[in-house]
Amino acid sequence: MIEVTRHIWQDYVEETDQLRHHKDVKPIYAKRKNDRTPIRRCKRKAWHALDKVKGT
Repeated sequence: MIEVTRHIWQDYVEETDQLRHHKDVKPIYAKRKNDRTPIRRCKRKAWHALDKVKGT
């Protein structure tokens, strides 16, 4: 029996974490974080509208 102790994508996760903290990429991630807030707000409103339609 083989025991898996590490996720198959873990190498890629570590690589992206290193890139995210790179000095040239930090401003891009900061802007991306701010861009996601309106998207979340829209999704939340859509789900609330759907709840009203469903009656829950």
